[in-house]
Amino acid sequence: MIRVMASQIRELCIAVLMAAGYPPPDAADMSDCLLTASLRGVDTHGVARLPAYVRVVQSGKCPAAADIRVVADAGAAALLDGGGGFGFVPATRAMRISIEKARAWGIGAVGVRNSGHYGMAACYPLLAARCGMLGIAITNSDPLIVSPGSRGRMVGNNPIALAAPAGDDPPLVLDIATSTVSMAKIRRALASDERIPIGWGVDADGHPTDDPGAVIEGGALLPFGGHKGFGLALFVEIFSGLLTGGPFGKNAHAGLHYGGTKDNKCGHFVVAVNIDAFISQHDFAQRMKTWIAELRSHGDGNSPERVRLPGDRADQEERRRLAEGIPITETDLSGLRGLASELGVRLPSGI
Repeated sequence: MIRVMASQIRELCIAVLMAAGYPPPDAADMSDCLLTASLRGVDTHGVARLPAYVRVVQSGKCPAAADIRVVADAGAAALLDGGGGFGFVPATRAMRISIEKARAWGIGAVGVRNSGHYGMAACYPLLAARCGMLGIAITNSDPLIVSPGSRGRMVGNNPIALAAPAGDDPPLVLDIATSTVSMAKIRRALASDERIPIGWGVDADGHPTDDPGAVIEGGALLPFGGHKGFGLALFVEIFSGLLTGGPFGKNAHAGLHYGGTKDNKCGHFVVAVNIDAFISQHDFAQRMKTWIAELRSHGDGNSPERVRLPGDRADQEERRRLAEGIPITETDLSGLRGLASELGVRLPSGI
């Protein structure tokens, strides 16, 4: 592993995306999403994926300079068309609009249609939390999960992310998919010739299986919590797909494998809530501080670190990586260097 400072990574990402055709503001927004994921330890959605994204753009399957536009605006609500590109930029723009609407109306809700994969879902509610607001972001995706007792992929493992500011303390951040595990874990098990626990997925006939290949080839992931996770996935689909006027169910595609076709489309739905519309920021921060202290007081042997709250691990990792650099494998770093060379981008010092 080689550690690279966040500022150098951001500089490289922006330069590469601009060379690939992204307008400068859009290149900065997408780079910030990738960097946030890498800083928070979600490397599967971080800067190492940049070459894969650029290849999709170069293939013509995803526009760099997407035509993102407002198609409806009604007070506290709005709807964007994502222009058929990756979802990083339209989702960021949607949350910024939500924040502005929340300042005016107390709450802002923006849907996005005609979009694609938008990386780590927590990026978007974190934007709201850093403005002192509550944030929510949801998205539909490729069909991956099945209703318990059924067969066939019925709905995406549609992720849900929420963030709440906590005064001077880091925000609480929840970012979960609605499947028991990710398909990436199933693929890793297959690559390692390992079995998977019963309860992760089913085969093509809907039977529980410990064979990762059976889940990948015609099978499906199981939702977490049985019918509860499946119900949440359905409602994410309603807000992100049906309400936005975009594809839903078996017709929704986020381009999860960064190949696909020009028809890869999904939708997002983001919300910002202005705390001052309810109680003062100061009072809310104090209430959060009191509540968090109470939760941590239940640690074994008076060890508050044993009570892990949503976002704790990611915040600790972010602070460490900001100080020490982001760890990148030799293979991933070689891929970034090769891409930069191909596009004529000068490498920042340290990379």
